[in-house]
Amino acid sequence: MNVKKIIVYVIILIILLIIAISTVIKYMKTIDKEKEEELGDPGIVIDYEKETTKEVTDFVKFYTVTNCVNTYLGRLNINNSSYYGTDENNNYAIMFSNEEINGYIYDLLGQNYIKENQITVDNLRDKVEILEQQVIFTPLEMDVLMQDVIEKYVVYGFLTDLENNFIKEIYIYVNLDISNHTFSIEPIENGEYENIEAIEIINDNQSIEKNSLNGIIEAKVNYEFLCKEHLNSYKKMILALPELAYEHLDDEYQQERFGSYEKFNEYITENHENLFSLSLSEYQVNTYDGYREYVCVDTKGNYYLFKETS
Repeated sequence: MNVKKIIVYVIILIILLIIAISTVIKYMKTIDKEKEEELGDPGIVIDYEKETTKEVTDFVKFYTVTNCVNTYLGRLNINNSSYYGTDENNNYAIMFSNEEINGYIYDLLGQNYIKENQITVDNLRDKVEILEQQVIFTPLEMDVLMQDVIEKYVVYGFLTDLENNFIKEIYIYVNLDISNHTFSIEPIENGEYENIEAIEIINDNQSIEKNSLNGIIEAKVNYEFLCKEHLNSYKKMILALPELAYEHLDDEYQQERFGSYEKFNEYITENHENLFSLSLSEYQVNTYDGYREYVCVDTKGNYYLFKETS
């Protein structure tokens, strides 16, 4: 084979190699873009300063902490279906004693809270307000005080029953141990609080001992999840706390569409059945300078636009 042929073959090989590398790079960029679209944006991640209470704007943290609250509320319900089963006579019956159920609740409480309130498994129901029905928790606001071991959150939201009837507003502390992926709960007694900032967070930074119930379930957040959460939260707000829902309306839309809270309340009454069955069918997320817009379409073709600035 002469030198000219060898040079031609080398040139062809180099060209093929360049094409192959370009194809791989293009493919990897496509995969990365698809993964980004699938996962969405968890929100504004803040480099929290120690000893400073901050508003939680990271969606993964926000809904991970919400998962902890829901786990606690589920155990707090003494009629939780997980406590029931089929007995030897094939009858549906409770399968755990009061002491055992108390133990499950006790294992989710913070140790300082237990000590301060002198709580034992035996006296737990005298110290902690239990539930006798399934409730749905809707979080509204969350603040955090971070240390190197414990992230301590105060959470504000409200409870409804399965029919979206309002039960009560709640504030609750959630401790996350980032070293061993566990959590604990400190209930806050009912009181008149003007806002979440009125509740002090004191973080003693003491680790949480792991047990069979207090593992953290990290939220999987993408744009579809956020659109569903925004729509469902507003739906519950409309049905349970209409005054709060009215306050959340865009000011210009509020005046043009309703003009007064009374008109808004009439709208809710007339459309109660449709609002009760409201669910997401389609969505689109638009990012603009200074805010993000979630466009949600329900199963009846109605549009709901949520403007997110933090």
